[in-house]
Amino acid sequence: HVLGRGFLAPSDQITVGFIGVGKQSGGLRGQFLKNDARIIAACDVDASKVSVFADAVNAHYAAKTGQGSYNGCERYDDYRNLLNNKDIDAVVIVTPDHWHSVIAIHAAKAKKDIYCEKPLSLTVQEG
Repeated sequence: HVLGRGFLAPSDQITVGFIGVGKQSGGLRGQFLKNDARIIAACDVDASKVSVFADAVNAHYAAKTGQGSYNGCERYDDYRNLLNNKDIDAVVIVTPDHWHSVIAIHAAKAKKDIYCEKPLSLTVQEG
């Protein structure tokens, strides 16, 4: 494991936080997990959606590692707190359209890489 033979070294993984975990996030979650991104955080104003999302991520990693349980996906109800997490390299913004540009600007200021659902903005000024 130390030399990374057969495994992706933790330092070579991109750590990701999801902002908005509604219906669109499920497909994106699957794609990010399939491509070895490390999802370590989920944020939404609806706590039940965050729980469903985080539980699915934790179940994926528990199955992948062969451990009985895994609890590495942090849960947030305020995206600004997620952006303050220095362990997160990138964010996936899957909020309603009118929140995209505001959150993307805050994520850029927090020096996070950004994957944002379209449209990135609603007006030219926002863009």
